[in-house]
Amino acid sequence: MGLPGMLVLIPLMIRLITIVPVVTKASIAKLGCPTKCGDLEIPYSFGLNEGCYLDETFLITCNNNKVAISNNVIVKNISIKDCKMCVLHLVT
Repeated sequence: MGLPGMLVLIPLMIRLITIVPVVTKASIAKLGCPTKCGDLEIPYSFGLNEGCYLDETFLITCNNNKVAISNNVIVKNISIKDCKMCVLHLVT
């Protein structure tokens, strides 16, 4: 107890809380849609099944772990971040 007119300081224990962000990889496909064909991730707007792609031009087929956008175009990589798709195209 202090005297009248005296300021009394009460020490408080302050606990510092460190917040560590937890990064989890969110699904890159629509909910309920397959996300991979072989080792290749299939991000939305592309998709393997009806309702999983933006429109028919984004349909990806997966046969024996090979990804294709048509019979003659094999997809090797899709990067939404870089806006790139690497493909192998047979030229005759």
